[in-house]
Parts: sequence; structure tokens; C-alpha cells
Amino acid sequence: MRLLAMKPGHDGNLAYIANGQLEFSFEAEKDSGNRYAPIGATELIEAMRHTSEIPEAIVISGWSAGVDPLGRPIGAGYMGLDGFVVEGVLFSREQGGSNPMVMVSA
Repeated sequence: MRLLAMKPGHDGNLAYIANGQLEFSFEAEKDSGNRYAPIGATELIEAMRHTSEIPEAIVISGWSAGVDPLGRPIGAGYMGLDGFVVEGVLFSREQGGSNPMVMVSA
């Protein structure tokens, strides 16, 4: 299975796991990134460029703002998501290209 895991926000990271092996992990505050730098959509798209194959799933972790676990969610929140289903999302590679692209069908 191929997973692209994302923890958005502060101390965020992106990791690509293929067949149980970690292929890469990007952290927002590493590689000369600013302290408290977030992980967001731009970094997610950049990570997709580095995958060897199209991920079968994108996994989103999360946290909550403040000290209350039920406070304002960041990403999937501290307690996770209930009943969250995404339909009509297709990951494909450009014809003749090597970079993944994200296509959302309505």
C-alpha cells in the first residue's frame, strides 16, 4: 500500500510510505525552514512530485489549538474525523509526464 501522510500546521510533516517502507519525510522546520513554519497545500503538492507512484490514500493527522483537545481543530483535529468521506477524487499522472497531478471530478 502507498500512503502519503500529512500533519498540517505547526510542527507539520509529510511522509510517503510504500509497501511498509518510509520513502521520504519532509518536516516544516527542517532544511532551513522557519521556526513554527506550517505544512500546507503547497508542500503537499511538492511532496506529490517526489512520490515514486501515485498514493493509494492521503492520510491526514491533526491537533487542536490551545490546551483543550476539543478546541479548534487543526487538520483532522485531536480526536479525528467522524463520517468524513471524499468521493470523486482521482490521482493521475500527466500523459507522458512523470509528475503526479491531482484531479477532482465534480
